[in-house]
Amino acid sequence: MEVAVGQIVTSRQGRDVTKVYMVTAIEGERVLLADGVKRTLAAPKRKNIRHIAPTTTILAAGRADTDLKLKQALADWCASRGAQPKGG
Repeated sequence: MEVAVGQIVTSRQGRDVTKVYMVTAIEGERVLLADGVKRTLAAPKRKNIRHIAPTTTILAAGRADTDLKLKQALADWCASRGAQPKGG
């Protein structure tokens, strides 16, 4: 499974199942994820790469450089698909 920094992913396992995140870094078999609310860019969530479902959307570098911009970008992405972002 190929993932890239800036890619939007959803969680497939754990308490945060179906939650939308952006990949902030890749560390071997783990990825660091942020949503701009509970998991900020300064304190991302570590998750096994097998427990996420990547999408085809990769955010531009300036589109998610702050927590507020990231939160809005993920909300816009969810709205464009008719879904509500889970939790936060």
